[in-house]
Formats: sequence, C-alpha cells, structure tokens
Amino acid sequence: MLNSFTPNHITKLEMSGLPDIGQIAEGKFADLVIVDGDPIKDISIITEAAKINLVMKGGVVAKSTL
Repeated sequence: MLNSFTPNHITKLEMSGLPDIGQIAEGKFADLVIVDGDPIKDISIITEAAKINLVMKGGVVAKSTL
C-alpha cells in the first residue's frame, strides 16, 4: 500500500502547492495506518483493532504496538 501514491501523483501535489503531502520522509506530514495483514485481499482487516499496529495522523503517532 505504500505505493498508493505514484511519483506522478507526488509531482502533482508538489506543483499544487502541497509539497509536504504524499511522501514518507522526515519533515513531511503523514497519515498512515499499518496493519498486520493485506487489506487489498481483505479490507475487513482494518476493522480489527488487534490487527492495527500503527496509526499516524499529521506525522504524530496516535497508536503503536510496534
């Protein structure tokens, strides 16, 4: 899922005045959910609290079991 944003999407975000969005890097804002499993194969995995390993909103970790 980390490949949800392609380089073309990132370039468009940067060109639209949003240079801190769409990348995972120091100094950038990030909204991430890391789960134990493959949500592409089974989206219901994101509804199981025990399977959610990390939640990050705006670059701040809200939950982590890592």
